[in-house]
Amino acid sequence: MSHDERAAETAEGEAQCGAAYPTGVVDCAQAVGSPAVPGVPGAHGSGIDLCRRLRENGVLAPVIFLTARRTVADKVEGLSVGGDDYLTKPFSLDELVARARAILRRSQLAAPAPPPEATGGLRYADLVIDQEAYVVRRQNVVIDLSPTEFNLLRYLVQNAGRVMSKQQIVDQVWEYDFGGNHGVVSTYISYLRRKIDQFDPPLIQTIPRVGYTLRLPAE
Repeated sequence: MSHDERAAETAEGEAQCGAAYPTGVVDCAQAVGSPAVPGVPGAHGSGIDLCRRLRENGVLAPVIFLTARRTVADKVEGLSVGGDDYLTKPFSLDELVARARAILRRSQLAAPAPPPEATGGLRYADLVIDQEAYVVRRQNVVIDLSPTEFNLLRYLVQNAGRVMSKQQIVDQVWEYDFGGNHGVVSTYISYLRRKIDQFDPPLIQTIPRVGYTLRLPAE
């Protein structure tokens, strides 16, 4: 490929980047020369300067540097001023999109959980249920639950410290008469344990011949 063809390909890729970015990722190199960056006074100059100003002004949006500067010193400087990734030109658009999505996933996982009371949520120890957003976190990690698992966990948290029988759980979570067969409760408790109690300490406790409760081991 000739120099002109490579330059044209790179320019075409850069023109597509704005449409391809997952929402929420800032490319400092491409943003240089923009009329304004909201909330960042004097955001002109190099990508390094822009990224530094973003961070100084409390803007925590993920940042990817797209640049022809490829030395180790350049990469270290970009990451040191607050960049989240550094990609040198020419680059694959697919790689750029994949890196942007990976950064957004990490940002979402690391995001601090809002106070439960601010979102109509529930908390027990390090377990937080955001009922409005339908999100469960433990130790600030989002845990993916099915609707039934979510409802079962919510019922246990609402009754934390109390031992709930299988019949009580069936009545409140399933609202269905299983004809005395409560095996579904044991099955879903095991599902929850694999997800919730992958962290220490375990919270879901079995009380033999009685039922289940949510409590710390020392209680």
